Amino acid sequence: METKEQQVDSLLKQAKRYRLSGHFKANLQTIVIAKKIAEQAQNRTQQVQIFGELSRQKLYDNDFDLAKKYADSAAKMASDSKEVYAKIWGKMALANYYNYLNIRDLAVKNAQDALALIPANKDDDLKSRLYYLLYTVYSSWNDLKLTTKYAQLSTTYAQRAKDYDLLSNSYTAQSVAIEMDYQQRKNQLLLDSMLYKLHQAANLFKLYPGAVGNNTYAIANLNIANHYFQYHELSHQYVQDSIRKYALRAQQAVADQDLNYLIHGNVNGLLAELETHNGNYKQAEIYLQDSYVHLAEAELPQYYALTQVTEGLSRLYEKIGQDQKALSFLRKKEMYNSKLFDQNQIVQSHKLEAQYENQRILLEMKNIKAQQQSRKIQNILYASVAVLALISLILLYYSYRNKIRLHTEQQLNLQKEKEDALAIAQMREKEKRFLLVEKAEAERHARMQLRLEQEEQARLKAEQELLKIQKEQMEREALADALQIERKNELLLQLKDRLETFVDEEDKGVIAKIIRTELRHEETLNKSTKEFQEIHSSFFQKLKELSDHKLTPLDLKYCAYMHLRLSTKEMASVFNVEPKSIRVSKYRIKQKLHLPKEVELDTFLQDLV
Repeated sequence: METKEQQVDSLLKQAKRYRLSGHFKANLQTIVIAKKIAEQAQNRTQQVQIFGELSRQKLYDNDFDLAKKYADSAAKMASDSKEVYAKIWGKMALANYYNYLNIRDLAVKNAQDALALIPANKDDDLKSRLYYLLYTVYSSWNDLKLTTKYAQLSTTYAQRAKDYDLLSNSYTAQSVAIEMDYQQRKNQLLLDSMLYKLHQAANLFKLYPGAVGNNTYAIANLNIANHYFQYHELSHQYVQDSIRKYALRAQQAVADQDLNYLIHGNVNGLLAELETHNGNYKQAEIYLQDSYVHLAEAELPQYYALTQVTEGLSRLYEKIGQDQKALSFLRKKEMYNSKLFDQNQIVQSHKLEAQYENQRILLEMKNIKAQQQSRKIQNILYASVAVLALISLILLYYSYRNKIRLHTEQQLNLQKEKEDALAIAQMREKEKRFLLVEKAEAERHARMQLRLEQEEQARLKAEQELLKIQKEQMEREALADALQIERKNELLLQLKDRLETFVDEEDKGVIAKIIRTELRHEETLNKSTKEFQEIHSSFFQKLKELSDHKLTPLDLKYCAYMHLRLSTKEMASVFNVEPKSIRVSKYRIKQKLHLPKEVELDTFLQDLV
C-alpha cells in the first residue's frame, strides 16, 4: 500500500500529464487533492512544492491575490523548515512569482539561491527548470551572452533529466538566443541555425509521445511558421505553403485542449496576414472573425489579443470599403484597450506591493544584523578600555623622555629656521623678478584674448541669425500643422453631430468618448512630434515625402524612436505593447516608405538626417 508521500508524488505526476495534454482544469483539481494529502502527512517539502505549483497556476489565471498568497505560504513554510529541498522549492516559488511580475532582479536572486542549495551532481530536473527561468529573465533584458549561456544549460540538464517537454522549450530558447545574435550581426547563416533548433523542438513531440505537451508542440510549430513569415520572401509559393503547413499543425495540436484560444488566435492571425498579402480579403476576414469569436467567448479574457484582432478587422474593413464595420471594430478595440490598461494597472500594483514587501524584509534583516554588530562593538569597547589603561601608563613614561628630546630638537630647529629665513629672502627676490616677466606676458595674453573674444562674438552673432531663420521656418511649419489638426478636429465634431442623429442615446456616449480619445491622442502625438522636430526639422518632412504622406502620426513617432536607436524591446515598453506589435508596425512603415527588402528600416532612419 502506498504511503501518503507516495500518493502525493503520484498525484503530482498525474497533474503534469494533464498539463502536458492541455487539460488544465484537471491539472489544478489534481494538485488540490495532492495538497490535502500532503497536509495530512505533514510533509513540509511536498507542501512547499504544491504551494509553488498553485501560485504558478494562479498567475496564469491572472488571480494575483491567490498567487501571492500561495507564494508567501511556500516561502514562509520553507523558512521555518530545516529541510533543504523545502527551502529550494520555496525559492523557486518566489522566483516564478517575481519573474511573472517582471521583478527580474528578485527572480534572479531567488533562482541563484535555489541553485546554490541543490547538491552537486543531483536533481538535474530542478536545475534545468531554474536555468530556464534565468534564461527568460536575461532574454527579456536582451543580454545575449547570458541568454545563450542559460538556454544551453537548460538544454543540457533537461537532456540529463529526460524532461522532454522542458527540452523542447529549451531548444526554442536556443533559437531565441540565435535570433538575438542575428539581430546584432546580420549573419544569414544564423537564420538556418535558428530554424534547425525550432525543428528540434517540434520533433521531440513525435520522438517521445506523451512526454511533450501539446501546447509546447503547438508553440514550436507556430514559431517555425513565424520564421518563414518574417525571414523569407512571401512571393515564393514554398514559403506560403510552409507557413500554412506549420500553422495548421499548431492549430491541430491544441484543438481538443483547454485554453486553446491564444494558439488558435495566433494561427488565424498569421493566416489572415498571408491571405491579405495575396489579396484574398474574404478569407482573411473569415480567419480574423473566427479568432475574435474564440477570444470573446474565452473564460479568461485576453485583452491584448482581442485588441490586436479587432484592430486587424477594423483595418481590413476599412481597406475593402466597409466603413460601418470598420468603425464598429474600432470601438471594440478602444474598449479592449481600456480593459487591458486596467489589467496592467492591477499587475503594476502587485508588482509595487511585492517590491515594497521585499524592501521591508530586507530592512528588517539589515536592522537585525546592525544590532548584532552593535553588540560585538560594545564587547570590543570594554576590552579596549582595559587595554587603553595599560597603554596610558606606558605613554606617561615615554612622554617624560620625549620632553627632554624635544628641548634638544627645538634648539636645533631655531638654528635651522635662521638659515631658512635667509634662503627665503633670496627666493623672494627671484620671485619678484619672475613676477615682472609674468606681468608682461599676461598683458600680451590679455590683448590676444580680447581679439579672440571679438572674433567669437562675431561668430555667435552669425549663428544667432541662422538660428533665427531656422526658428521662423519651424514656426511656420508648426502653424501649418496646427491648422491641419484644427481642421481635423472640426471634421470629427461635425461627424459626431451627424452620427448622433442616427444612433440611440447609449451609442452617442460611445461615439463622443471615441472622438474625445482621438482628439487627446492627436494632441499627444503632435506634441511629441513637434518636440522631436525642433531638433531634426527636416526629418519628418523627408519621411512624409518618401511615403507619399501615408505615414500616420503614430508611424512618425515610431520612426523618431527608431532614429534615436531605441530597440524593439524598449519601444514595446514605451508604448505598453508586445514586441511582436512593434515588429508588425515596422513592417508596415517599411512598405509605406517603398523600401527594398534588403534595406534595414532602423539603419535607413538613423542615416536619414
